[in-house]
Amino acid sequence: MSIGLLISSAENDEVLDFAPVATQDTFGRVWLPICLEVGLEFIPVFESGMLITEEVYDDVLQELNRLEETVRHKAGSPVYDNLLERLHVMTEKLQNYKGKENVKIWIG
Repeated sequence: MSIGLLISSAENDEVLDFAPVATQDTFGRVWLPICLEVGLEFIPVFESGMLITEEVYDDVLQELNRLEETVRHKAGSPVYDNLLERLHVMTEKLQNYKGKENVKIWIG
């Protein structure tokens, strides 16, 4: 299984955008330990999936930025470099769709 960022139309569920995040294994082995180390609340929920509502949007973006800052200090290996790339893509897509109406954002 894998985890992805899915952006779809709220009107008809048409997929507007998609970005792979991590395989289930990589998420559990790499992402989760760092999230626990930093004390993140929302990103660990991506493993089971969550709808990114307006109420948590900014919190999720802040957590992605915190995770990125932490991973930068570990960069240099392919695993962490890949994680940084995925975080960059996720953050960019979330920022591009912020405030857009009739859009659903799911990460899971």
